[in-house]
Amino acid sequence: MRSLRAILLIALLAATGCREIDPPDITPPCGAEGASRADLGLPLVGRDVSEHFDFEDNYAEFTTAGGDLYVTTYGQHGGGFFDRYPARDSISFGQGAPEWEEGYRTPMNALVTERVFEDHYTVVNLNACRYWVTGANGHLEIVSCEADALSDVRAVPDWPPIEASDLVPPCAERGLSRVELGSPTYERFNRYQDLSQHAKFTTTGGQLYIKVTDVVDSPVKDRYVPYARVQMSRGEPRRNPNIASSLNRPDVVVDVPEGDFVEVTPVRRDQRPTPVLDPGTYWVFTTPAANVTIVSCEEDGVYDARPVAPVGANGSGS
Repeated sequence: MRSLRAILLIALLAATGCREIDPPDITPPCGAEGASRADLGLPLVGRDVSEHFDFEDNYAEFTTAGGDLYVTTYGQHGGGFFDRYPARDSISFGQGAPEWEEGYRTPMNALVTERVFEDHYTVVNLNACRYWVTGANGHLEIVSCEADALSDVRAVPDWPPIEASDLVPPCAERGLSRVELGSPTYERFNRYQDLSQHAKFTTTGGQLYIKVTDVVDSPVKDRYVPYARVQMSRGEPRRNPNIASSLNRPDVVVDVPEGDFVEVTPVRRDQRPTPVLDPGTYWVFTTPAANVTIVSCEEDGVYDARPVAPVGANGSGS
């Protein structure tokens, strides 16, 4: 029955087109600065261990005296199939701690969930209490026109800015061994939950260097240069059981500026980054689409590449 409903919905969208929802035309009556405000950072649903946060802990908290609160996001982290401007998120508020059901983005114990548009305000009316908040794909900000209406803020730290890198492997760009992996794009996983488009390589371990080129539709924002996010781990890629559109705890997640090298820095289960990659065979995904090269300064440090089609080949990345 669910499959039939999905087919009917796709047919309806194909026939009528997706209707855009206009953002609300709301401005806090006391101005954007408000009488009190809270910058809650980036409480992004699905943030993984690579960013030094477990999924369950990825929520911000604040205390409010109650009343109308004006909620907005800015600096969205893009790259998804349905990206559009203004971007919109479903922001959830609740008390205690959020509880997720497998496969759902909205906590099942949310008291309020509102659609919030990037760079636009949505009004949320809350009673006086302490709340958690989650669901933003950009910086989340709350403004109140009442003095001292927002307090005791616990924000979720943002990712650091993506900047160009001048790093060159000590053994030069070609290294003593290298693998060209094509464009193992995450796009088919986002669209169809298809994990088959990953590349693989084997390493004897140690320090590796990664480079991306031909980045397609990079999520460039004011503080960012064109880049791609590369994920890799040993074994086979698996879907995060909590969030359908993310992978389950990869060992490495690194943002790579286009055309530059960065060090491959794994994050261990104790969440402490280390520059040394363990030996083994790794799968690789990137989002958005980009061509991936990995270099080692050891002979046979990387080998047995199992690449996928590069950007532009057979429609890849276009």
